[in-house]
Amino acid sequence: MKKTNHELPETHACFAFMPEGDSKPKRYVKALKALDPACFEEVSPALASIGEIFEKMLSDTRKVTVEEYLGFPSFPNAGQMASIEIQQELNVALQLLEQHRIRLDTLSDYTDEEIYRFITEELMLEEVPAFRMKDTYYHFLYEDFHSNPRTDIQDAVNGFLLTIFSDDWRFLNVYTGDRLMVDGRLFNINHKKEFRMAMLQDYGSWRFVDASLEFILQEKEEAMLKAVVTLGLPGTDARLTLPEIRLQLFSGDFGWTVNRAENILKTGQRL
Repeated sequence: MKKTNHELPETHACFAFMPEGDSKPKRYVKALKALDPACFEEVSPALASIGEIFEKMLSDTRKVTVEEYLGFPSFPNAGQMASIEIQQELNVALQLLEQHRIRLDTLSDYTDEEIYRFITEELMLEEVPAFRMKDTYYHFLYEDFHSNPRTDIQDAVNGFLLTIFSDDWRFLNVYTGDRLMVDGRLFNINHKKEFRMAMLQDYGSWRFVDASLEFILQEKEEAMLKAVVTLGLPGTDARLTLPEIRLQLFSGDFGWTVNRAENILKTGQRL
């Protein structure tokens, strides 16, 4: 199964579910635009967020397993099927989830058998609120249950680049460390306005499309990468390539965050 990136219509919301007892903060997701879905992650327990409001709303709601929510479906045993049969049954299972507004995403590629076994042996035992809300999806991410450090790093890098090459930096701190360095300068409140003006001068309306990552170093708590970044002009096929953005990330309480970014600006060190 190829990695997925489901887009939701503008009017749809999505509740994200983590494994029971997981130390990572829960994520609450809402798609603002069909072509540019945004993920809001609340990382401060003191923050009065929409996530906390929904948490209170759901606290007294009866929970049921996904299996019960789907009506106790029967799934063939993966160990008794050939590869082509597993592929077919996986499609059936994914369609069933979609019919009941449950989404499963992955950040990397996995075998059909891995995802089929996860759905039929693990996901069915997870709990969701028993009620159904119009235009609302329940969302599960495979890597929240089976951690993959490399995809976690890729996710942090993509989130950082998507945000830095946008007009909305409100959630940039989700993907960055406390002392982020950009092009040799500390990214503090004094530098932020100056940096945004430089980004506007260098890139105007160009927006992040994709990044090809080369891992230079990957250790338990640190990673260094070189990224070939592709930008695009919305509404056109125009593309711009930034061939050598350098990134350093650290792993902390809230996952991987970008600590240093070099060669972001065309003008480099001029700030």
